Amino acid sequence: TVTFNEMLSRLEAAFEAQQNFLAEAAHELRTPLATLLGNADLLARYGDDPDRRATILAALHVEGRRTTRLLNDLLLSVQADAGWRLELRPTLLAEILCSVVENARLCAQDVTFTLNDPPALTILGDADRLKQVFFNLVDNALKHTSVGGVIHFQTALVNHEVVVTVSDTGNGIPADALPYIFDRFFRVSGQGRGNGLGLAIARWIVEQHGGRIEVESEVGQGSMFSVWLPVESPSS
Repeated sequence: TVTFNEMLSRLEAAFEAQQNFLAEAAHELRTPLATLLGNADLLARYGDDPDRRATILAALHVEGRRTTRLLNDLLLSVQADAGWRLELRPTLLAEILCSVVENARLCAQDVTFTLNDPPALTILGDADRLKQVFFNLVDNALKHTSVGGVIHFQTALVNHEVVVTVSDTGNGIPADALPYIFDRFFRVSGQGRGNGLGLAIARWIVEQHGGRIEVESEVGQGSMFSVWLPVESPSS
């Protein structure tokens, strides 16, 4: 039997978690919004110069997409806490991966993206949310990968599962950070920008598909994230 004090403690913990979430969300939105406003000011000042205008517009486009993904992550995080479940429909995995890689190449032209020929495989999934998984993995890889690096997508069929690996040639993740890498709002110390939501959201989406996500990494050697998804219908 749950006592009154236990119920009160749970309510206090839930309220504290909500307050922390709102504070983190406000903090994470402040940076991209400041960047967007700064670029808008530059556009107003130097818009008559075609070269500078093109550069500023490209930066606005990239930051706008990043802000949209952050908002999607924040919204989905709230929905996950509320017990919301995804609606899964037959979808082509190859179309999802090709779309992600094509958009990633537009947003990060100083890194090479490669994709092996993915199998013509239909899975039960939410196409938009699966794209969100792989965009979040790309964002994470970009945090660790220098100019001229490579981010590679590979797919393989293993028994009744398909595994999609996203590997990079970046600086890797310290071993002591790996156990917490999928925790919400966790950031690797000294690894630059990041909202600490992307990998947590990726894991939640993958688990909603009846799958799992794993990571292997070594400092100085890069990282590899593996997304395992069932080919057959995940149990409800």
